[in-house]
Amino acid sequence: MTVRPGRSEDLAAVRALDVEAFGIDAWSEPAWRDEWDQVPDLRHLVVAVEAGEIVGFGLLAAVAGVADLHRIAVTAPWRRRGVGRALVEALLDEARARRCDRMLLEVEAANEAALALYDRLGFVRIARRRAYYGPDRDAVVLERRLG
Repeated sequence: MTVRPGRSEDLAAVRALDVEAFGIDAWSEPAWRDEWDQVPDLRHLVVAVEAGEIVGFGLLAAVAGVADLHRIAVTAPWRRRGVGRALVEALLDEARARRCDRMLLEVEAANEAALALYDRLGFVRIARRRAYYGPDRDAVVLERRLG
């Protein structure tokens, strides 16, 4: 498995994986196009590829020294195999290259696997957003200092 920068021809596979991972919370095609239109100026997309197929992706925004991890997903058969970690590490590297001093993200409070991954990667919990993802679906805001 390799992680590389995303390309415009990856968007259909990324969008399909977004739907697989997030269901009704997946971003629309126009939302993905809007994100892509900001690459590389304000956004950076990475994809994890195995045997020519995209098995994961991550997207960050970097503005004024702060990187915001917007989206990350791994296809079900590849979860818990280090793909998520590799994607986050690639985005951390990109954030440092863009001279960001910290990375922020929100994750659903019930997503124990993601919270455990971010804990292992040195993120700390700094806030909770009530009903951020809908009724009874809080978000935990995480931060990692870079440097």
